[in-house]
Order: sequence, then structure tokens, then C-alpha cells
Amino acid sequence: MRAIVYGGPGRFELMDVPKPKAEPGGLVARVEVCGICGTDYKLFFTENPRFPPGSILGHEFVATVVETNGAAGDFRVGDRVTMATTVPCGACHLCGHGLANLCPAAKCVGAAYQGAFAEFIPIAAHAIRMGNVLKVPEGLSSRAAALTEPLSCVVNAQEIARVGQGMSVVVVGAGPLGCMHVEVARSRGAAKVIVVQRSKARCQLAEKFDVDAVICSETEDVVARVKALTEGRGADRVIVCAPDRAAQEQSIHLAAKGGVVSLFASLPKGASEITLDSRVVHYGQISVVGCSDSTAAQGSEALRLLESGAVYADRLITHEVPLDRILDGIEIMKRKVGLKVLVRVGQG
Repeated sequence: MRAIVYGGPGRFELMDVPKPKAEPGGLVARVEVCGICGTDYKLFFTENPRFPPGSILGHEFVATVVETNGAAGDFRVGDRVTMATTVPCGACHLCGHGLANLCPAAKCVGAAYQGAFAEFIPIAAHAIRMGNVLKVPEGLSSRAAALTEPLSCVVNAQEIARVGQGMSVVVVGAGPLGCMHVEVARSRGAAKVIVVQRSKARCQLAEKFDVDAVICSETEDVVARVKALTEGRGADRVIVCAPDRAAQEQSIHLAAKGGVVSLFASLPKGASEITLDSRVVHYGQISVVGCSDSTAAQGSEALRLLESGAVYADRLITHEVPLDRILDGIEIMKRKVGLKVLVRVGQG
């Protein structure tokens, strides 16, 4: 089969590799489409020991089952599937306390498991047993369902931050995930959604979503504008989707008293320390929370949001490239001229 094999930074190579076989209790699926995640993008430029050369990346996928080996849950040949792609062990302390997404023994698609930048993907029996394999609803397109995994991470963040009815929400960073946050916040009843973005091109893209205001941080006083838009209080919830130290440090000054700041984006390893004014946090009773990955239940919720139209996939997906032109997709992401980039592997 054809696959993009990771050869290290700067090397995404189209190669012929053996087609996988289904393990007992597992399945093999023909990949239709797979999104390029920020992790995939970063691996093109920097090394990560979790993804050694020879890996097949790609985890934001939709595929059609073509082979099962014995009973593979309730999955049958012809089913379209996607995944919550961080597969927990199911037996540790964190798994037992509802934090399976933080499982230290978790195995991830694209790292421990073969990824979906390939014509076929094997899905392990353990992933099926853990409930991480999800059927795509009949009425949902494969390209829309390819947003399930990143959208599930947004759901996780907003559940942790307790975004809810009548709240004002500031989203810092209007990339694809930031724009997903806009849609999910609205679906959870947010009364006011404000986007902060440095790039003017991304500001224009953000204006296509259901936002009350887009603040260009390159030319405007962000804190003053947020205060003005929230009657001087600041926002009930601030979600930082920009992997930027200054944005994270500024976030607490955008929050209302009693508010929550979600550090959704991670800073690079070795450059991740930030300075927060502890008096602002203390006297403002501000909660600063993190979030990482998602659970199978949040994957199911992401599918529900896509199927219902609460999250409109066609507004988020701006580019699609064939498997043999994946580097075009990397270049689109580098230039920040669109939002979500998909790789079309097969038909569907």
C-alpha cells in the first residue's frame, strides 16, 4: 500500500509498504481522509522521541472497515469509523478516576499504533475493547467526521473550563482549533464570544464564524478592548489556543473575577515557563486550568456536534490535498492562509 513514512524533520516520504493484517479481535480499514494535526506539522520541523523515523503519522481519520479477524466488537465490513486516538490502558489509577486521557501507559495512533497517512490502517483489539473506535453516523460526511478527534479535544477543554449558558468567552488564537472553540462555546450557550488574533488574514477568517468581535492584537490594545466589550468586567472564560508565551501571560488580565483561564495550547518543551501575576489570580479568584487529549466519550460528543450542525465542518475545512501532495498541505499550514487541511487518501 502507499503510505507517507516519517523520515525525521523535513522528510515525509511517499513509499510502498506492506498492507497491514488484522490482529485477533482487531480490524483493518481503508482510509478515506485524514486531517493534518498540529503535531504532524511540528514533526516536519522538529524531532519528537515519541515519533521515531519510520513511523506512519496521521490520527484525525475516517476509514471504512474492510477486514475483521474474529469478533471485532460490533464492527462489520463496510462500517465507517473514526477514533478517539489516545487509547488508555484501562487499569491504572487515572483510568479508574475518569482521566483515561491522561493514562501514562496510553498508546496513540501515529506513534505506538500505525497512523492514517496510508491507504489502510490496522485498528487494535484493545482500542476496540476500550471504546475508542467510533462509528460514523450515516448522514455525516467523511470529511466532516475527520474533525472528530481535534473537536473532542476542544470538548474536553470546555468541559474542564465549565463553559456554559450566558457566559462571555474570549478565544485567543483563531486557527482551526480556536475556531472550533467558538462553535463549541456557542453550542454550550455562551452569550458573547470574542476572538483575539495577531494575523490579519486569520482575523478575516474568524469573522466568518458566529463571533461578537475579532480583536487584532497586532494593532489593538487587547485588554482594553476585552474590558470594553464586557462592561469592564473581563471575560468569564478565556481559552488560549495560541502557543505563545505572551498570550498565556496576558490571559489572566482578560478574565473576569471568578473567571477561568484554559491553557489549551502547549508551549515548546524547554521554553514553556511563564510568569503570572499571582495577585491578579489570588484577589480575582481566577482559576487557571490545563487540558490534554480527550476521552472516547468526548469523541462521541464531537460526532454529535458535527452531526447536529452545531459545528459546521465546511467552514472549518479550507483545503484538501491528495496523499502524494501532503507537503502542499504542510506549506498551507506554514503560510497560515487557511484553517483545517485534510489529506484525501481514498474515495468517499
